[in-house]
Amino acid sequence: GVINAANRSKDIIWSNHRGHGHYLSYNDDLEGLIAEIMGKETGVCHGVGGSQHLHKENFYTNGILGGTVACAVGSAMAEKKKMSGAVTIVFFGDGCMGEGIVYESMNIASLWNAPILFVLEHNQYAQSTPTSLEHAGELPNRPKAFNIETREIKADNVISVYKTAQECISKIRQTQKPIFLA
Repeated sequence: GVINAANRSKDIIWSNHRGHGHYLSYNDDLEGLIAEIMGKETGVCHGVGGSQHLHKENFYTNGILGGTVACAVGSAMAEKKKMSGAVTIVFFGDGCMGEGIVYESMNIASLWNAPILFVLEHNQYAQSTPTSLEHAGELPNRPKAFNIETREIKADNVISVYKTAQECISKIRQTQKPIFLA
């Protein structure tokens, strides 16, 4: 739902080490993805990126937990400086909310008005650990400390996710301010 709300011709998508679904939603390149995972030259990154490091057009992944969040803020600021009108979207899971770089990135995004949509895929688990055993407090409350607007939705209806993401992306384009979607 979120990827389909993006403008694929200009918006930037950052995914994580489990970004295969995001990748397929972005470009439907199953053959390139499988070839990449198998290390073949015909893969999307010629077999050198493997499963966790994919790049095609405006789509990027990285295997470093939380690392994509900082990269995404940087690309949002680059697009803002170029005045491209692009919005950057970054997906990350519960486990990233234990990484300091995520909070440093939210701080910079808020201070510098980065046109970015932070998307927390909150499935209640950080790898194999229940979120309740790993994180104190409510995760959607954390970006509020950086004055980042936060929207919470249930992700069980793709149309609802799509509509909410459309609203968020439209608002980011208008305000040039980050939004956090959980």
